[in-house]
Amino acid sequence: MPIAQLTATALGTLATLSAADRFRVSCLRLDGGGAFVYWMTAGETYRIEHDGVDWAVTGGEWFTPGRTYRLRRAGLPVGALPTAPHGRVTLRPGTVYELRATSPTRWTLYVLD
Repeated sequence: MPIAQLTATALGTLATLSAADRFRVSCLRLDGGGAFVYWMTAGETYRIEHDGVDWAVTGGEWFTPGRTYRLRRAGLPVGALPTAPHGRVTLRPGTVYELRATSPTRWTLYVLD
């Protein structure tokens, strides 16, 4: 049985902030065994997928396998990601998204199909 090939389509540049060598999506944090604000590292790929409860993030070498990390805004679930300069992408359950650094300071949001 052949393995299906996924296509990544860029949806936009995320609105991000940085501290040292870590990045964050503006106004969002990652909850899972603590609250992580600056959680993205260049060179890593992160997936965002709805798990039937909320938007969960996987990827990056510092994540603990088996632990669920959820995107939050002020402790509440999110339904969209902010894009630069002033847009947003609404997240759709059943769709898988990826975050990748496409330059030293720019993060691009992709949809996998």
